[in-house]
Amino acid sequence: MTPPHISSPVILHTAALADQGTRERQEDAVLHEPRAGIFGVFDGLGAYPKGAENSAAAARAIFDHWSRDGQPRTDGGLLRAWKAACADMDRTLHHGDTTATVGMLLGGGRCLVVAHIGDSGVTCVDARGVRRMTERHGEGRWCKRALRGGGSFLRPKGDTEPDLHVIPLIPGDVVLLHTDGLDSVLEDRAAVMAACQDRNPKAIARRLIEGARER
Repeated sequence: MTPPHISSPVILHTAALADQGTRERQEDAVLHEPRAGIFGVFDGLGAYPKGAENSAAAARAIFDHWSRDGQPRTDGGLLRAWKAACADMDRTLHHGDTTATVGMLLGGGRCLVVAHIGDSGVTCVDARGVRRMTERHGEGRWCKRALRGGGSFLRPKGDTEPDLHVIPLIPGDVVLLHTDGLDSVLEDRAAVMAACQDRNPKAIARRLIEGARER
């Protein structure tokens, strides 16, 4: 199904960039659909097998359900897609887990609604400085699965309700959806502000990743 286009008076510049860092393979997935106005990062947990498969499956499930929803694009539509994707993952996820941070544009691009669970997050860079908009959930995970009673027995754990945030967007703001791999560089506010002076979003992402690698 072709996703609906956003009718936006706001000019948006977006980019998506993944870097596997020190892991043996890329475990994370990106959802980058600027014409539809939906974005996300999914951090497959490397401590479990199939982290890469689970993060990719989560990204696909969220977008597929969001595209099929057929309702006006509201935070309710995002939550319906989240819950349906959780049900999909609960049936198919056997080994591993993933976090999820998903943003949807509303109001013609004037705000971003974010559903979030896990230790990924959203950071805004604007006239007020560098502000992390989401809380870290430690080892909180989207589908909340953990080993129980032995090496291969898994069962659901905890609540899958995400935190929900509404982030107003002002021209000139930079909004970063990121996994915890960038946390070290995000603590250096001067470095983040310097990186975000560039108006090219891919260049911003590259500079932040390079900074995290140096650390």
